[in-house]
Amino acid sequence: MREKHQLSYRYEFHRDELAAIKACNEAHGFAVVKEVLPPEIIESLKKSICEVFEPTLQSSHVFLNPEIIDGLIQSDQLIAETASPKIFTRTMVDFIEKSDAMASLMTYEPYMRIVRALYGEGPVTLNRSAAIYKEPGAGVGGWHTDWEPLEGVYGTNAVLNNTGACSNWFYLTGVNPDNGGLALIPDSHTEDWQGPKGFELTENLRSFHRKDDNLPAYDKFDFEEMLPLYAEAGDLVIFAERTFHGVFPHHGDETRLSCAITFRPGSTGFSPCWQPSESTKRFIASCPPEVQPMVKHYTGHSFSWKSNL
Repeated sequence: MREKHQLSYRYEFHRDELAAIKACNEAHGFAVVKEVLPPEIIESLKKSICEVFEPTLQSSHVFLNPEIIDGLIQSDQLIAETASPKIFTRTMVDFIEKSDAMASLMTYEPYMRIVRALYGEGPVTLNRSAAIYKEPGAGVGGWHTDWEPLEGVYGTNAVLNNTGACSNWFYLTGVNPDNGGLALIPDSHTEDWQGPKGFELTENLRSFHRKDDNLPAYDKFDFEEMLPLYAEAGDLVIFAERTFHGVFPHHGDETRLSCAITFRPGSTGFSPCWQPSESTKRFIASCPPEVQPMVKHYTGHSFSWKSNL
C-alpha cells in the first residue's frame, strides 16, 4: 500500500464546508468531500450498477450504449459472445437514464448543496453521467484529461467536456492505489499547465510523455507531482474537467463500483448538438417537477454524432 501524501493545504472536507470545497477545486483542480452519501444510498447505487451491468458481463463491449444493452439482453447474443476475451472494465455513459437510484441524487439536498456551491449558487444543468464496473485484474488507465479541444472533427465527449462541468465521482466500494484507484495531478487544471517536470504534453494536449520518448500517453505513477487518492464509500471526489488523472491497476479482490453525475453552470442549451435519444427523452419526461429545470437542456450522449455531419 502506498503512503497517503501530505500536501501543504487541505483537500479533504466535511460536506458542509461549501466555500472551502469550491475554493480548493478552483485553486488546485480537485477536492475530496467526506461522507456525502449515507449507507442506504450507497447500497442502492451499488445494487443499481450491478443490475444494469449484469446483461453485459459476458460481452466484449467496453463502452455501453442503449443499442448495445438492448441487444445483449437477447440470450442468443450473450451465448455467442461468451468466448470473447475477458473484459475487466466496463463503462456506461448514460447511467442516470437507467438508474432511479442515481436520478434520485438530484433531489438529495446534501449533494445538491455541494453542486450549487461549485458554481456560485447559480442555476445548473445536468451535463452527463457514468458508471464503471471494474473487476479485479483490470489494468492501468494512462494519464489523461477529460477535456478535448474543439478542433477538426470531434464528437460528443469533446462538447460535453468543454462546458465547465466538474467531474463528481462516488467510489461506492472505496478507492485506493490497490483496488484500481484514482491518482491525479494537483494544479494541472489550468490552460497554461505544461506537464510534470521532465515531461511534455502530447500533440492533442490530452496526455503527456517523457521528453526523451514519443509514447502516446504515460501510464506509470513514478513522478513526484502525482497524488494517489484515498476515499471511502460515500465520499465524493471532485475534479475539474482539465485536471489530469490516471487509474492504478486493480490488485484487490472486490469489483470496484463507481458512478458520476455532473452538472454544467447555467440553464440553457448549447450548439452544436445532437438529437436526444428516445432513452434521453423518456428520462427527462420521468423527472419530477422540481428537477425539470435541471434536465430541460440535458442532451444525453451520442456515439455517432460528429461535428462535421
